[in-house]
Amino acid sequence: VPWYAPAAGVLGLVVVGILGFAAPRIGLVPLMTLFVASQFLVSAIMDHYGVLGAEVRSLDISRISGLGVILFGLWLVIR
Repeated sequence: VPWYAPAAGVLGLVVVGILGFAAPRIGLVPLMTLFVASQFLVSAIMDHYGVLGAEVRSLDISRISGLGVILFGLWLVIR
């Protein structure tokens, strides 16, 4: 069992708690858009550094521009 496997349950509980807390305050659409965009950003950073044994995939201009488009869409939803 990998060292990070037991943390999955705890992190899942934290995520559900944060979603339940934030949903009535900012709304479901901005919340879920923020949730998905943050997953894209974190996964791109993890790919860049090869975290958790993943294959290293560097952040090139196409990935950075794609993340920029995602962040622009997030800004459009939240504003």
